Amino acid sequence: MLSVRNPGKVYPVSEDIIETDMDTDVEEYNYDGKFVFRGNLDNFNSTKDVKVYWLYDTNCKRIGLVEHTPEEHTCLWYKNNVFSTLLQEDWEAQDKTLWSLMTQAAYEDCMKHGWTTIQKVAERTHLTIMTPSDVTGDFTPTDKCSRCMGRRQKGCLLQGKTCNFDIYSTVFVDDDGVIYTPPSDTSVYVTLRARRGLAVSSDDAAGTGAGAEVGAGT
Repeated sequence: MLSVRNPGKVYPVSEDIIETDMDTDVEEYNYDGKFVFRGNLDNFNSTKDVKVYWLYDTNCKRIGLVEHTPEEHTCLWYKNNVFSTLLQEDWEAQDKTLWSLMTQAAYEDCMKHGWTTIQKVAERTHLTIMTPSDVTGDFTPTDKCSRCMGRRQKGCLLQGKTCNFDIYSTVFVDDDGVIYTPPSDTSVYVTLRARRGLAVSSDDAAGTGAGAEVGAGT
């Protein structure tokens, strides 16, 4: 989960009780209209200005956290899929994967040459394919051949890939290659560009993303 109060901070997601909350008495709180149990101060994730507490349900499962500042607080909740939880938005998982979007010829090429991972597909398409870890981490585009979109093949001229991180050229997938669609008011494009020091476009706050062109470059 991306922090709201600590820019750049990414919280882990687990339902397990953290060590500092074990065998302690916790109190019930009302956050965002939900009655939950709040754990102890998380000293590891807290800062001088932002105090972090994990939140639990009646079954002692972690369901989110709350960031407290002296003036206000913000809750981050576990949601029904990885992108929704990461960005605290309503993303939708599609009933399709990177491979199901490909033409039959592109799919057969992928199987023939062993291009069966997200990374291998990403190396062979003009689109930017992003997983949750790419959104939060140091995503580095692969070098591409200007002729065949492959990598470092004999006789090919390599060129750097330009990632625009916009609704026209970015596809979001989980670690299994399932396609996800962001909401129309998503912050993901602004987040991607801001975290990499890129200018923010007026198109970054709207749209549902690319997808149909996956595999076209294979």
